[in-house]
Amino acid sequence: MAEICKEAVKSGLEEIAFTDHFILCKLEPPFEHQFDMIQILKRKFPLKIKFGVEMDYFESRENELKRIIANNPFDLVMGSAHYLNDLNILNRGEIDNYLNCHNIEELYFNYFEHLHRAIESGLFDIMAHMDVIRWWHGKMINNKIFEKLSFDSYREQAEKIVKALKDTNIGFEYNTFGYSPKFNLNDGCPSIELLQMCKDFGIEKITLGSDAHSLDGVARDLDKGLEQLKEVGYEKICIFEKRKASFVDIKEIE
Repeated sequence: MAEICKEAVKSGLEEIAFTDHFILCKLEPPFEHQFDMIQILKRKFPLKIKFGVEMDYFESRENELKRIIANNPFDLVMGSAHYLNDLNILNRGEIDNYLNCHNIEELYFNYFEHLHRAIESGLFDIMAHMDVIRWWHGKMINNKIFEKLSFDSYREQAEKIVKALKDTNIGFEYNTFGYSPKFNLNDGCPSIELLQMCKDFGIEKITLGSDAHSLDGVARDLDKGLEQLKEVGYEKICIFEKRKASFVDIKEIE
């Protein structure tokens, strides 16, 4: 964590949030240790450091998720959807098996239905990388290229998602991992089309993150992300403290 902070300062960032990915299991997460470590790092670095979490949503275990959220002093709680029942949508072997019996359209439909339920649970402050299912675009699955679906083919479901954000006053993350050549998306996550839809529907709570799993991910393509946000009409981004949202002008952080 200290190395991440050091890289963040080197990159010119003034604020970061640690949002480790938590998948509900039998063991209690080590949040207390993480919180204590962040307090130490706050004293060592000229950096605002927020204590967050990214939680995978499981409909059958909402009460457990609610308890964990209530029992920890998070600044930010992000919701995500990596699992459709027992299917890990980012595991190549599992996707291979799934697509032996289902088509890509079904995969997208089931993903967005699960994401919709996660939003309607009201557990989260923002939703992380809302169309992460695009991860597979252009990659080899079952000995063929995973085809890119047009936004129009799932526009109705996307609209359902955005309306749910509006109804629940939940925001979303604009994640810049998609700009990396490694992921072959050529934009952020969500896509430009879904991002524009969020803006058109008046979803103002939007955070910006680089999804840094390693040092080379710290601040990665945040400049491109800010430019894209401005292009679709956003003038502010959202930051959180003790789960309370406030806004910062993009002009102030460019």
